[in-house]
Amino acid sequence: MDLNKHIAEVNFKSGKEIVLEMLAQKVIDAGFSVRSMDVLFDFNNLSIINNYCYEFDKSLFNFIGVKEQTLKNSVSIHLIGQNYMSKSEFKKWKKLITNPACNAFANGPFSKKLYFVTIQE
Repeated sequence: MDLNKHIAEVNFKSGKEIVLEMLAQKVIDAGFSVRSMDVLFDFNNLSIINNYCYEFDKSLFNFIGVKEQTLKNSVSIHLIGQNYMSKSEFKKWKKLITNPACNAFANGPFSKKLYFVTIQE
């Protein structure tokens, strides 16, 4: 925790399931607010376009508001949602998450948790 910069960094043990909304709730339960949440991923030349659906472990990540690009090495992805950002910032993104590309996978027979993400440049 760096209270001066309003930043917390959390590292997880390899192989452990990570539920991001539970992490955000723990921060709130501790008496803090979540202004933003970024997750560092290691990508190996992953080509994405706007509305791309990326599957990782037991989760789906729907990229929105991104340009066509190839993700290499460590990339910080920014979570979009009421639990992960201020209300005013979420209002800007809300209209873009109405028709998720990952919906068929998120609600299919092997249901997975769906997250909306973007890459801040």
